[in-house]
Amino acid sequence: MPRGRGTLFAIWTAGMMLPALATGSVAVPVRTAAVATVLRAPDGTITLDGALDEPAWQRAPVLTLTQQDPHPGQPTPYITAVRVLRDGTHLYFGVECTDPDQAKLAMHSLERDSDQKHDDHVTIVLDTLDTHHLGYVFQVNAGGARTDGLMSPASSDPNYDWDGIWDAKVRRTATGWIAEIAIDVRSLQIRKGADVWGLNIQRYVPREQLSLLWTGISLDASIFNLTRTGLLEGVGDFQQGRGLEVTPYALVRHDSAGNRSAGQVGGDVRYNLTPGITATLTFNPDFAEAEADTDQINLTRFSLFFPEKRRFFSEGANIFTFGAGLVDNYTFI
Repeated sequence: MPRGRGTLFAIWTAGMMLPALATGSVAVPVRTAAVATVLRAPDGTITLDGALDEPAWQRAPVLTLTQQDPHPGQPTPYITAVRVLRDGTHLYFGVECTDPDQAKLAMHSLERDSDQKHDDHVTIVLDTLDTHHLGYVFQVNAGGARTDGLMSPASSDPNYDWDGIWDAKVRRTATGWIAEIAIDVRSLQIRKGADVWGLNIQRYVPREQLSLLWTGISLDASIFNLTRTGLLEGVGDFQQGRGLEVTPYALVRHDSAGNRSAGQVGGDVRYNLTPGITATLTFNPDFAEAEADTDQINLTRFSLFFPEKRRFFSEGANIFTFGAGLVDNYTFI
C-alpha cells in the first residue's frame, strides 16, 4: 500500500560534510606503505566468466593476502592471490583462492545482499575519494552471491542498503575457487584526475575463523577500517560520466467493482553535484516496490526496530550517523 498520495517533492543532500572533513583539522593516521598499480586492458577484452584466462590477467601484478587472524603474518595453506585490471569504465579484480578441502566450503545463501559473515567470501573496500570518510564495500561468496554497501567512520559495519552497478562470477578449480569481479566506476563518487584510491582486500574462511588481508594485518585491524587501506594507483583518468541517474515508474490501478482505472507516474533523480555532494529528487513517489519488512514476533515490552528499506531515505543516511544510539529505539515503560 503506498505510504503517500499526491505530489511530493523532497531534496536529500548526502555527503555535504565530506569536503570539510577531508580538508579540516581531523587527524589522519599514517597511511600504510602497501601500494598496488592497476594495469590497463584494452576495452572489451575482459570477459566476466571466472576464468582469468585473458592475456591481460597474466600480465597483471599479483597482490598476496596475508593471515591477519588468528595468527598475524603466519603462513597458511589458504593462499590467496589478487590481480587488478581496468579499462575505460570498469575496475576488475581477479581473486584466486586456494582451498585444501573444497568440500567444506560454506555458502549459506545465493541472494543479493545476504549476510556473508558465515560464508567463504572475499571483500573489497574502495575509498575512491581517499579521505577515509566514504568507502564502497563489495563482497562475493564462494557460490557467487553478491553483497555491497557503504562505509563511514561513524559505523563499524557497512550500510547494505546501497546497491552499486557491478557483477561477479565464481568458478571452482582443482585447487580452490576464483572470483572475477567487475565494478562500473561510473556508479561511484570519484575525484576527476585523482590518481590514487584507498584499497583493501580480505578473504574469510569461516571453518577456520581465518581472515587474510592485503594490508593492515594486526589483530586489531578490520577490513572496514578506512584508515588502514593501502593505495591503488593508475585510476586517474577514469570518467564518472554525467553523474546522473534517473529511475522512472508508471503505475496503473483498476477497481473492478467500480469499473474504474487510474494511472500514476513518478520517479527518482540523483545527480552528483561534486564528488562529495549528491542531490536526490523524488517526484510523486510510490514505495510499493520497496523491500517488505521482515516478519517479527514480539513477546517483550520493547518496541521492534524496522530498518528503513526505501532507497530515497536510506542512501547516504550513514553520512549523518554519529556513533551508536544510547537507547536502540527501545521504549522504556
